[in-house]
Amino acid sequence: MRKRVFIGCPIDSLKMVIHHFVCNHLTDPLCKIVPERNLHLTYYFAGMVEDDILPIIYYKIEQLSEQQEVIYLQSKSFTKIKKHKQGMFWLEFMGSEEFNRLALLSREAFNVTANPIPLHPECRPHITLARFKDDANIHWQKDIDFTDAHLALTHINIYESKSGTHHVEYSLLKSFPFKGGQA
Repeated sequence: MRKRVFIGCPIDSLKMVIHHFVCNHLTDPLCKIVPERNLHLTYYFAGMVEDDILPIIYYKIEQLSEQQEVIYLQSKSFTKIKKHKQGMFWLEFMGSEEFNRLALLSREAFNVTANPIPLHPECRPHITLARFKDDANIHWQKDIDFTDAHLALTHINIYESKSGTHHVEYSLLKSFPFKGGQA
């Protein structure tokens, strides 16, 4: 069997604040707000992965996490983007050499797959807050300042993404703490 897989980081310290913010600022009925339980920072979207190679990937990611120190990111902007016929609102974070290295090494763990998805040359650490259809005319506050959020990346989580009835559901497959442990 195959799973739709991505690598991310839990954002427990920011979940409630972000979800409250989104519910108060993205009130357009055309927006589908990401449920609080699904909020995470994305490192790398891998796509469809065969179950039989997941143990190899887990091993590689575990090896990476054992060498990784905690990475600190600061939020950059509240952004509206369009991608693959879908619109999204992101809380985007400032990239760093450390994060780009982590994203690249995470992606390299998937080189065991026949066709790994290429990593964008400029990693964009982000939290997806809401989704909407590409052609929807969404009204939003463009002057929202969300630049004071800080996030400590302390784990590499491997998630499965499944389409649900009303929204996508994410389930945690494996979690690997960084060498530095909790921030």
